[in-house]
This record gives sequence, C-alpha cells and structure tokens, in this order.
Amino acid sequence: MLGERFSLFVVHAEGWRWTLVAHDGAPAAGGQALDLDTALEDARASAAAFTDTSSHAGPSPASPAA
Repeated sequence: MLGERFSLFVVHAEGWRWTLVAHDGAPAAGGQALDLDTALEDARASAAAFTDTSSHAGPSPASPAA
C-alpha cells in the first residue's frame, strides 16, 4: 500500500462522511465510510496530546532562557 495514491471523498448527506479511495478507483480499507466528526475529534485529541508540553522536562521553546 505504500507509494499508492489516494483520493479523499467527502459527502454531506445525513451528516459528514468520508472515504479514502485508491488512485485506481478501488476503495481503501474495505471502502468503509467513517464519521468525519469522530475523525476530527480524534485528530484534535491527538494534536492536543502532541502539543501538550507539560509532561516534557525543561523550558518550553517560547520561554526565555534562564
């Protein structure tokens, strides 16, 4: 699957849904449509965990040097 090209199709009908389709037109991951709201919430949670520096030792990059 690495190196393949994909297209993202977003459809608004009874809520936002998306599916990833391989460049040759075959649906990726079984062609399952996933709930976009859930995917966005998961992405926000991952981003918040990634940017949370409270668990890292040392000053944050924005802090002035001591």
